[in-house]
Amino acid sequence: MARIPAGLEVEPSTKKRVDLLNKFLNSDAVLVLYTRGKKPYRTMIPLSSFQKDYQHVMAVDLAPAQHAP
Repeated sequence: MARIPAGLEVEPSTKKRVDLLNKFLNSDAVLVLYTRGKKPYRTMIPLSSFQKDYQHVMAVDLAPAQHAP
């Protein structure tokens, strides 16, 4: 599991902060590099499910409550 406080990471080549949420919402996939048992792995993860779920959370779960009179 990875955790990035405030969703901002520093781009090593430019030293500028990168908004990872914006990158996740506007990219097709993310490349994940990791090791297991000292063996390196890499995999591409499509972001379409994340983007769909995020839009649902923003539109439904965090929407102001609509109360009937």
